[in-house]
Amino acid sequence: MIKILHCSDIHFKEEELDYCAKVWSEILEIGKSEKVEAICVAGDVFDTFEDLVACRETFLKLAVDSKLRIIAIAGNHEYLQIKNQNLATYDLSKISWFHNPGFHLATAESDSWELYALPYSQDYADYRNWKIPQKKKRRLLMAHGMVPEAVAYTGPDSEEGSHILEIDLLSKFDADCILLGHIHKRSDLQINGLSVHYPGSPRVWRKGEKGQRSVNLLEIPESGSIQVKALPIASAGVYREVLLNIEPNGNVQAWEPDHISAKKEDYLSIELQGVADNETILNIWRDTKLKEWSQNYRKVVINTEMIKYLDGFSSEAIVKKFLEKWNVKFAESPEDRIPILLKARQIGLEEIIGKIKA
Repeated sequence: MIKILHCSDIHFKEEELDYCAKVWSEILEIGKSEKVEAICVAGDVFDTFEDLVACRETFLKLAVDSKLRIIAIAGNHEYLQIKNQNLATYDLSKISWFHNPGFHLATAESDSWELYALPYSQDYADYRNWKIPQKKKRRLLMAHGMVPEAVAYTGPDSEEGSHILEIDLLSKFDADCILLGHIHKRSDLQINGLSVHYPGSPRVWRKGEKGQRSVNLLEIPESGSIQVKALPIASAGVYREVLLNIEPNGNVQAWEPDHISAKKEDYLSIELQGVADNETILNIWRDTKLKEWSQNYRKVVINTEMIKYLDGFSSEAIVKKFLEKWNVKFAESPEDRIPILLKARQIGLEEIIGKIKA
């Protein structure tokens, strides 16, 4: 049985180089322990072209030292900040690196499978004219982009360039398994008879990327269907979002990351909400906690955009009465009602602000 490891969207970034290197090292260790024939990286190896320049040697040294076959394609992020340069400017030939437009055959060590690489391109308009050889063995296709049928519409894409991969384009390769990158959430789909797989990003790249980070292990038997299973990446950590209340006098409710069993690899996003007299006490708390927590966790963000301020708010009788009743209700409520009550608290305090100002 042949084994292949599929990952994507590592987003090597100079300012997070140590973290990215740990994630990449763990991926390589998984590859060695599983005795895979190749590791396929489906684009966005680097966060920008400038990060490719800065992080290339670290990425390559780890790859070469592993002695594993690495097959990687360019994603849309390798083109960010590229200016007048091109991807051939900096050599990545120590691995099998594909960035030129069109499709490319990546040779395999064994004769039982083959892989076609389809690097990111802003324009696949000529794909109907491509002369793709007839399949004679197990075939994999690796590409970078978004299959419209794979995700729900969430509004215009915030990233630069076109990232659409049409099913008709992917179908031309008659692949047994399609290995994709670009979407950071893991997804396994059957679309028009095609077996489509996004492993998701193996690290937490940005706010909101919740859930266990993973890579995909493909097991290719001599006959029968290809099996795909997710393998977790422990060094990636997880994204943790916490909502904390601000009291009218500016104090923040007592809370520490160990209340949610946070680990040093985690990305903590602290959202503060409430109404307070002024910013002084809050700013002192925020600066103190940022300094303290940032030493113990990979990334800490404290967001204060939801907080509203009104001088003398804490001394208002109506405020005290509202919070007194809310606290009683909160203490009596089951855990699944807590998010609703927290939202009600914020809405109630904002309504009181409106009455006071009026």
